[in-house]
Amino acid sequence: MKSMTGFGMADKKMQGYELQVILKSVNGRFLETRFHLPKELSVYEADLKKSLEACVARGTVDIYINRRGQMGERKVEIKVRPDIVKKWLKTHDQLKKVGEKEGVQFSALSASEVMNLPHVIESFESTNPSPAEKSFLMKTFKTALSQFDKARIREGHHLRGELTQLFKDLSNLVEKMREKREKANGLLQDKLIVKFKALGFHQESLEQRLSQEILFHVDKSDITEELSRLGEHIRSCQQLLKAGQPEGKRLEFYNQELLREVNTVGSKSQLSELTALVVESKTVIEKIREQVQNIE
Repeated sequence: MKSMTGFGMADKKMQGYELQVILKSVNGRFLETRFHLPKELSVYEADLKKSLEACVARGTVDIYINRRGQMGERKVEIKVRPDIVKKWLKTHDQLKKVGEKEGVQFSALSASEVMNLPHVIESFESTNPSPAEKSFLMKTFKTALSQFDKARIREGHHLRGELTQLFKDLSNLVEKMREKREKANGLLQDKLIVKFKALGFHQESLEQRLSQEILFHVDKSDITEELSRLGEHIRSCQQLLKAGQPEGKRLEFYNQELLREVNTVGSKSQLSELTALVVESKTVIEKIREQVQNIE
């Protein structure tokens, strides 16, 4: 079992080149990856995502990669823009003509002046990392991913312990409900006897009518099925806690079913002691819900 929240970091250096990889994750219904990469490393985003998906099933993961220095020599390309040069020269000729009319002399442009004009010369630095740089990136990323996964496993172990105890507490409450069920059925019978005697039923007709009413009311208010389903759901959840696969979504589903059954018990309850157990059970189920939301 793993938690959806985790943190991992790797910082490696090689020949004056340094990479820092940081992974952070929070809860999420599905897997969402958000990469924050230097422009020159963005070509490897698909490879990094594939490596991450092999380890993470769901959650929102932010990946920060910082790069300092360079692995090797970068290729720089210098390009002259003839079209821009022509526009500047044409503009200079136009100014020269206007100056002649106004008595202003414009000297010819020198080569150095033309070179310093905006956009006449452009330089481009190669942004294609070398195979060695990709290998170094993937190695650093896997180191951070390993730390990230270990953190999620540690937190998952802690969550399993808390959930194990919570399901045990809920199971104990269900057993107490079973005990109160018999008491509730007995009280129902006593109430009906008092009611029928007050209505003037004779002993002969009382037993027949009483048996009919008890069957009706017990069937209407009996919680045997709900308690049985609660027990089954709890056992299923306990088995999921032992599974090695991501089971967060299934646990969320069972949590909803647990709450549904407990609410039904509460709606049928005519005994204050049983109602108190229902309230306590809902409190435990809410704690379970909070923890289950963190599980992958």
